[in-house]
Amino acid sequence: MIRLLIFDLDGTLIDSAQDYTFAVNRILTEHGHPSLTKQDIIFGLGNGLRALLHRYFPEIKMEDQEFLKMEGQFLKYYEEICLTHAQFYPGALEFLRSWDGPLALVTNKNSHPTYKILNHYDLGENFWKAIHCYDTFPEKKPHPRPLLEAIKVAGLHPSQAVMIGDGLPDMMAAQAAGIKSIAVRFGYTEWSELQKYNPSASLFSYTELPSVIESLNPS
Repeated sequence: MIRLLIFDLDGTLIDSAQDYTFAVNRILTEHGHPSLTKQDIIFGLGNGLRALLHRYFPEIKMEDQEFLKMEGQFLKYYEEICLTHAQFYPGALEFLRSWDGPLALVTNKNSHPTYKILNHYDLGENFWKAIHCYDTFPEKKPHPRPLLEAIKVAGLHPSQAVMIGDGLPDMMAAQAAGIKSIAVRFGYTEWSELQKYNPSASLFSYTELPSVIESLNPS
């Protein structure tokens, strides 16, 4: 029986692409690169900030001081505006507040903007069994550790949990953790890519989520 729902954040619960686009383009233009469209940037959102920046500056090693400075500057820009356009997908807030079981959040977003957004919507730390961000553990999605730690905190077995996300790291982490997964089809990854990781189910809207979860329970 599914009890613990583990959610991704960007592209799953909230649409944050416009604010990321603003911050990425500010960094790009400061370094003499042309601006990109939101659609250009969306593909890199699921792997975390460092991977997103390295995608556009592959010539700079992640451990270099120049890259670390750029990362800090990006975070400053993004945190300043992360509430400007970000909004929960239709029905997401209502679902979260109606679910009577434990909830966890596992995101490759850094903790400061994650908590800023959650607290803005009164979904702070006490609302969740666990919140695991990019900087919580050395291992990030697609590594299974953030998921397994959330299940451990909830005092449940992996068979009682499901990962709900829109990205390949979500599907891969669920596979590695040995738990079920629900692929979000309105997020930032093409369905054809998500299908390659054999999600247990897929989701077109939050009105469907109760029945999708029920379909994953033993009959």
